[in-house]
Amino acid sequence: MKALGPSVLVLALVASGCASSLTEGDRYFLAGDLVRAEAAYRGYLTSGAASGATKARARYRLGLIYALPESDLHDWEMANKALTSLIENEPESAWAQQASLLLSLHLERARLERELVERDDRVSALLSEVYELRQAAADAGDEVEDREARVEQLAGEIAELRRSIGALGERLEAREEELERIKRIDLQTPP
Repeated sequence: MKALGPSVLVLALVASGCASSLTEGDRYFLAGDLVRAEAAYRGYLTSGAASGATKARARYRLGLIYALPESDLHDWEMANKALTSLIENEPESAWAQQASLLLSLHLERARLERELVERDDRVSALLSEVYELRQAAADAGDEVEDREARVEQLAGEIAELRRSIGALGERLEAREEELERIKRIDLQTPP
């Protein structure tokens, strides 16, 4: 048997260290130690030996570490960067599909939150208008009947907006539950 040259041994040690970083990252990730998992995944990805599905998995989990609200490393900008990088560099990967879903859920949640704020503002504006109309009705006896009708109309609009806000809140909760379900599935996925 021929002895291995020094360059072959160095390459074998480097590859072993990279695989070890990935294994450590997976172990820490599954144990919930996201700080150590993040360091191990970053080490693996910057080692230059990362490739294919293992690189995609490391990028996805790194993005997930940053995306999780309960993570000490929660930073949506970093999560977005990691997940977008995964989608751009490994578009055919199953991990890229999950990253796309996570990004789209985040965008949908942000849109729903903006819509809730806009509707709350509209409700506040309508309530102010109702108050002003009631004050004016008390001051102007001749216009009382017309203004009361407008107040009733606005009250109906407010009731409709409140129902709509309730429905949006339920949709937002459903999206958050879906995100939690995806997180649980990912945490159960073997490395």
